[in-house]
Amino acid sequence: MPSSLTNYLQWTESYNLPATIDELPDGAHLLWIGPKRVNQVILYCHGGAYMMSCSGNVMTFCRYLQVELEQRNIHVGIAILAYKLLPENPFPAQLREAKAAVDTLLKAGAKPSNITLAGASAGGNLVLQILTHILHPLPSVDPLPEMHFRGVFLMSPWVSMKEDRDLPQHLLEAKHQYDSMSSLYGRLACRTLLKDIPDAQIPFVDPLEAPQDRFDGISRLAESVFVMWGEVECLREGQRRLCEKYIEPYHPRVELYEQVSGIHCQPIWDSSWMNNVGEPRIVEWFARLYTSAKEEVM
Repeated sequence: MPSSLTNYLQWTESYNLPATIDELPDGAHLLWIGPKRVNQVILYCHGGAYMMSCSGNVMTFCRYLQVELEQRNIHVGIAILAYKLLPENPFPAQLREAKAAVDTLLKAGAKPSNITLAGASAGGNLVLQILTHILHPLPSVDPLPEMHFRGVFLMSPWVSMKEDRDLPQHLLEAKHQYDSMSSLYGRLACRTLLKDIPDAQIPFVDPLEAPQDRFDGISRLAESVFVMWGEVECLREGQRRLCEKYIEPYHPRVELYEQVSGIHCQPIWDSSWMNNVGEPRIVEWFARLYTSAKEEVM
């Protein structure tokens, strides 16, 4: 499997865009989509169960979002965190690299209030890990001070991995019945992620195993939260529970969106098929988010 860096270099060449790369202390990278901008920036964490590199489809989706915002006179930098992968780099390696990514953006001049944390699938899970680490620091990772981000965007966030790891096969197959991700892959992903994590630390990666007040304080960490999933995706039950029980009670500005007939990470697939690329609801949310940021400055 080609690395995220290899995929990025091929993708930038095919799109005739500059390849701008920041190397992080632990060997991960920030891969910039289009111009490097830190006055308004999206830190994007890619999916793939922490086992797969970032694909060109993800980069195409990010570029589409960027161009759509430019057409609204909103100019954002998008930095994809290319983290190191399982099984060679078990938890909390990716959290440590995400913390380094935030530090790097801040050192480059970004203000927390102009950074949006975004992620799909495992990337959405990593965003939740960042928020959890701020509220409940993991001793083995340097702490992140409390800060107020512009927003939090979660597409099909990966949750309920402990439950899915232990679920009887016929029930797991029922959850995956209409999704593109097979139940066998889903089980493998859950087992691979959790096998080296002590039981006491599982709530750091699977928020549904934590007390329901886990994200009490999230309103101090982000101006707005957007969570979306597909109507027929395999993780939808856990994603609904995450929002209804863990996030909505603790933040006044949470927008939920269930994409009709959508599968896991449907907008990423759409970007590869060039069919309804970007999902307008996503673009609209980011546009509102950064328009309000401009108004605050004025």
